[in-house]
Formats: sequence, C-alpha cells, structure tokens
Amino acid sequence: MFAKIKQIELEQFSILCILGVFGYLDKSFMYFYVFGFLLFVYVYKKYSKYKFTDNKPRYTPKIIVFFFFYYVSILLNPIIVAQSMLQAVGQLYIVIKNFAIFPNVNNHKGIEYCLPFVGTWNVAAGGIEITSSHSWFIVSQRYAYDFYILDKDMKSHKDSHKSLDNYYCYNQKIVAPADGTVIKVKNNVNDSKWIKFGLPDFFTTDFRGNFVVIKHSDNEYSMIAHFKKNSIVVKKGDIVKTGQLIGLCGNSGLSREPHIHFQIQNSPNFFFSVGLPVKFKNYKIINDREASDYIKADDIVQNLTE
Repeated sequence: MFAKIKQIELEQFSILCILGVFGYLDKSFMYFYVFGFLLFVYVYKKYSKYKFTDNKPRYTPKIIVFFFFYYVSILLNPIIVAQSMLQAVGQLYIVIKNFAIFPNVNNHKGIEYCLPFVGTWNVAAGGIEITSSHSWFIVSQRYAYDFYILDKDMKSHKDSHKSLDNYYCYNQKIVAPADGTVIKVKNNVNDSKWIKFGLPDFFTTDFRGNFVVIKHSDNEYSMIAHFKKNSIVVKKGDIVKTGQLIGLCGNSGLSREPHIHFQIQNSPNFFFSVGLPVKFKNYKIINDREASDYIKADDIVQNLTE
C-alpha cells in the first residue's frame, strides 16, 4: 500500500500552504505556509528540465522564480484551489481503491481511437512510459496527451506570439475520437488573455477550460479540454460518430498556449477516474520513428481517418 501512496508526488501537498491564510484565526495555521516550499520544488522541477534545441536552458533561474510567484497567485483563485484539492483527494482515492494494480498496456485491452483532430499535429506531451508521460504520478492523467501544431522551425505560431490567431492550432477542428454519447460539456470559459506572457488565465473558472466528455463504453470515456469559448457544437445527450466535429481548439483554462488535452479515463468523473492507455488507429507517424500502436511526446502524427 505504501508503495502505491508513494506514487503521489510530494509537491502536490504544496496545496496545504493555502491553509496558512487562516492564521488570523489561530496562529498554529501559520505553519502551513511551510508547504509553500514544496511549490517552489514543483516549479523548479517542472521548468528547469526544458531546453532549446541547442541544449541551452529554456527557463533561467530568474524565469523559474517568476513562475513560482505566478503559481502562488493561482492559489488565490478559490475555484482552482478547490479543484486542486479535489484532484489531490481523488488521487488518494484512486491509489487506495486500485491497490492491486493500475491499467497499463499489458493488462488493458480497450477501444482503439482515432486522433481527435484533423490533419497533422505534434505531440507536446504524453506516452506510455514514465519518461514520456504527460503526468505519470497523477494517475488520472498518466496516459493523457497534449497536442499542438509546430512548423518546420519548431515554432507553434507565425509572426508575433502575442496574438492567439497567430497560433497554428488555434481555431482548428477537433473531432470525436470514437463513436459515443456526449455526457458532459462546458463551453463558456474565456481563452487566456495572458498569451503574450505565455501564461494561463489567473482567474479561470475551470482549469480544464472548455471541455467535452464522451462515453464510449461503460468504462471508457474520452475527455478533451481547452476548447475555444463557445466553439463546442455538441451538447449533453448527443450521439457522435468517429471524426464528427466537436469544436475548435482554444486556449481556455490553465493553458499557456493554444493546444488540446486528450485522455481516456475509466469513469465520467475527471477527478476520481483512472487514466487508460490510448491505442490509436488510422494514423501515421511523420517523424523518423518506427510505426507504433502508442504515440509519444515529440511525435508528429497525421490523422488518416476520413
């Protein structure tokens, strides 16, 4: 059991620092501010590993400190605090409930999915191994993917990065990855106005932004997030077919630049579900890599579904 509990990232407990605000009621609560150090650890680990193609650090210590204070500011958003705490509780619930074993490519034989977009996109994050995973230690997002579009110079936008319309994937069509029934839709979250700083919206009302959940079977649900506001064209109860238009790629929620988040989960509840490995079909890997049933970060993939 303790081995499973260790799968919870220590930095997730940084959320406890928010309890320090109750120090005005009882000074003992002030000690919770110590957990804020874990937030700095999280930010440093998250951003110090990114490098440019010439192997130079993409994020200098000065920028990392900036991001630290940015994340602190997010903790002032009560909705994000509540969702983060719910995710932490859900993580603990998942670890305890699935004490025996988690789904993986060896023990899970589920539905095969098509890519949730039209054309050729890049895999920004995701894979079936710990080294390529979107968020290995967040079990609900272990096999999730982030997709966006890069040009030949590995840039995600043309001209200035300060305009959403300059991003190649912004406004692009997002489609159903398999037949199913729409069970959840959120369509009223604004795109981040902080795009020129490469930051999500501090005041977003949902860290998923605009999203759609589709039921494909009793224990397989797809969740696609960060749609453009009011672009989702399906509603709860709609029956959708593979490749059917769902909405347009946006930059809503906690999104630093336009992209979509895609995952398969074993229940409709984002916070209390287990992520499932995604086996894709009808696609082609464009970059120099052998064909595979499972894609991973840095792949360039083309949807061949008509």
